[in-house]
Amino acid sequence: MSDKSFTESVILRTVLQRCKQAEVVAGGDSCGVLPSGLLLLIGFAASDAFDTEHQVAWLSDLSAGQRAAFFQPLFSKWWDKVSQLRIFSDDQGRMNDSIQLQPESAGFYLVSQFTLFADLRKGNRPSYSAALPSKLARICFDEFVLFARGQAGRRAVYAGVFGADMQVSFINDGPVTLMFDCSSANGIEAL
Repeated sequence: MSDKSFTESVILRTVLQRCKQAEVVAGGDSCGVLPSGLLLLIGFAASDAFDTEHQVAWLSDLSAGQRAAFFQPLFSKWWDKVSQLRIFSDDQGRMNDSIQLQPESAGFYLVSQFTLFADLRKGNRPSYSAALPSKLARICFDEFVLFARGQAGRRAVYAGVFGADMQVSFINDGPVTLMFDCSSANGIEAL
């Protein structure tokens, strides 16, 4: 698989929850408290097989700007959808507003979660083999956080700690919970 086809095969799975408050604690330390906005559980997989060590080495050798450009098509599709989703209440109490129309205190909390790709078909122990290997998923998640912070303007973008045992607490507002995959090849697909 070429490096270009690798990025085209990456799947970004998201569980999006509108929240009034969210906090992630890792190792006893808070990663920050979001007063309102979106809690986003994020997982990465690939639709095709690839050489993990080659991809990790190749991505690690790229400059920060080259890595950002490499992931930009995928992350832009995701951002365009999430930032414009009309899932917040308007003046009449109908879900008609996006996060862009919320006060600036409404932000984003990104939490990596490989279990979003659990395969439950066989036995009672979930298989996570569909999720990207940790080394590669870490690069994807770190780049994703940088991208989101660059797009969010003055809105806060908090992030959990990749690979850590985290305690996530939040108040699901509504409740509103959406699940979808995003890929460069297929755009947004509801689950």
